Amino acid sequence: MTSHYEKSVEELQLEYANKRRFPFIKFSQSLESEFREYRHQRLLERIPAIGVAALFIFFLFALLDIYTLPESVYVVTTCIRLFIVCPLIAITMIAARMNWSIRAYSSLYMSAYIVSGLSIVAIMYTTRINDAQMPYDGVLLLLVFGYFLMGSPYTLATLGGVIVSLGYFTLELNLNSPSHIISSNAAFIITLNFMGAIGSYMQERSRRSLFLNKKLVELAKSRDQQEISSRTRLLATASHDLRQPLHAMNLLIETLENQLPKGDSLALTQKLKLAINQLSQLLSSLLNISRLNAGIVEAKNTNFDLSSLIGSLIPEQNIRAEELGMTIRTEGPSPCIVKSDPILVERIFRNLCENAFKHADATGVKVNWYKEGKTIFLEVEDNGKGIPEEEMESIFDEFHQTDQSDKQGMGLGLAIVKQLSELLEVKYGVRAGKHKGACFWLELAQAYSLEKPINNAPAQVPRPSPDKRILLIDDDQSVLDSCQILLANWGYSVAAVKNPYDALSCSESEIFDLIICDYRFPAYPQNGIELILEMRKRAATATPAILITADTQQEVSEEVSQSFVEQDLNITGIAFKPLAPAKLKLMIQHYLQAKN
Repeated sequence: MTSHYEKSVEELQLEYANKRRFPFIKFSQSLESEFREYRHQRLLERIPAIGVAALFIFFLFALLDIYTLPESVYVVTTCIRLFIVCPLIAITMIAARMNWSIRAYSSLYMSAYIVSGLSIVAIMYTTRINDAQMPYDGVLLLLVFGYFLMGSPYTLATLGGVIVSLGYFTLELNLNSPSHIISSNAAFIITLNFMGAIGSYMQERSRRSLFLNKKLVELAKSRDQQEISSRTRLLATASHDLRQPLHAMNLLIETLENQLPKGDSLALTQKLKLAINQLSQLLSSLLNISRLNAGIVEAKNTNFDLSSLIGSLIPEQNIRAEELGMTIRTEGPSPCIVKSDPILVERIFRNLCENAFKHADATGVKVNWYKEGKTIFLEVEDNGKGIPEEEMESIFDEFHQTDQSDKQGMGLGLAIVKQLSELLEVKYGVRAGKHKGACFWLELAQAYSLEKPINNAPAQVPRPSPDKRILLIDDDQSVLDSCQILLANWGYSVAAVKNPYDALSCSESEIFDLIICDYRFPAYPQNGIELILEMRKRAATATPAILITADTQQEVSEEVSQSFVEQDLNITGIAFKPLAPAKLKLMIQHYLQAKN
């Protein structure tokens, strides 16, 4: 899909500057100001290294003066080096740490360079008038240092080099040096200035090119972030709006199935129920793979008990297995603490189970976890028809289905497993099972301390309690009606309201055994989590609650985990639309028992 966007004025300026290659070493006014700040900050980062190098050179030459020059001469030369130049270098380093303005620091920096150069000229003058010889190499070294190491702007580096060079020529003329010596030295110094000016010019161009590229990369990243944010909002909105009617259809078809007598109408209803379930699974797969491909899912690792997580999911999987005439059993140590993202591990486990139910043609599924070294292995093994050897590697590809498959679904379930595993940075794979079939496995890192758990569905299912009073809150009328009908059909007494204000009013006027609340209320300041907290606060009692949402982003689960203290978290569940009626029934029974 091609992305169309309008380029910003800043981006157009950058591309124009890059294309023209800024022949006069200058950008537009706004961009030039930003570049100067960028260049200044890079210079400040280099000042410690430049300053230390300069101090080392002047200290070294001070020692050479002591060893090679007469005492009357080196007293003067070392004083110039150690008490004029070195303190000036130190002041420049201190000013860099004090973060002076660009204009003030540039003036100090170039002044220090020029003073250092003229100090070398003064040292040469001192040695000459005292009949001691000192070559002009010091001037050459300083010019090289100024052009190639100091990182000054091209114009300032050239100006500084010219001033130092003129100071040297003035010295030679005042001392009436032979013309051939002046000419020879002048050739070297002028050539060095010419080469230094060109080198400084090229450095300036490189710095400006780097700056332009950096800005373009930043703009590209910013644009990508905006596109990702836009995709996130689109997927969240699409997910929410598509899941709402599917959730209502799930609840209504369950109610209809329970009320119809055996016959053709019931058979048609059951086929419709199967089609709706398949549609729900396809929608979930498409939305999940879209979110993964868009890069908007992040792994947030924590320590959790894998055995508790699996145990909380098994009752729901048992219902699915019984519908298909299959059995599911588990085996593994408890507790089994691992470090990973429990929400993503749960998604992987659900997809592996669903893959076995839909495609394995099996009679049983075994869920096994065990420890090897510092690794915890999680396995989902079936006793079905297995996977051909040649398809073992491609089985995790998007839209892949084996030749033996009955072609249910779109081939996205295992592709999601692959992407989630790679997001978690864990190894995964498939091999032939012990009793034919296939064994899908996942490696998780062992942990040793348990952090705050994320609440899940119950591991134990109590007997139904149909005489309980439930407060149902949802701003979608179709969902509210369908859920109310289903709960009433199960024998519960239901008070159904559409907004947080009515919910607060109801909770103050009577006592409820359970709250079932939607997460989103766009027209109101509170979301479902805040509403549950407010109702518990006003009632001065912790009423069990189930938060049902069409938002599938991890942030919702994390907000639940962070909003409730551990005691309240144990009586607060979260479920995602479209929610299977069987799972809703399990959760209602569990949280009603939790109140008792």
